[in-house]
Amino acid sequence: MVERIWGWLKESVIANRFHANRKELRESIVSFLEHLAQFPEKVLPRIGQVIMSEN
Repeated sequence: MVERIWGWLKESVIANRFHANRKELRESIVSFLEHLAQFPEKVLPRIGQVIMSEN
């Protein structure tokens, strides 16, 4: 599970993107993690978990 989130972060924040310094890289990573915290419903489908309804 952690590997899938790491891959998503790498794809979204690190791969083929230029960060002038560590501070910019860190800010991009924090922004990505804040986005995940704000929209948790996007995380489960991305990591391959099935969302079950309560019916």
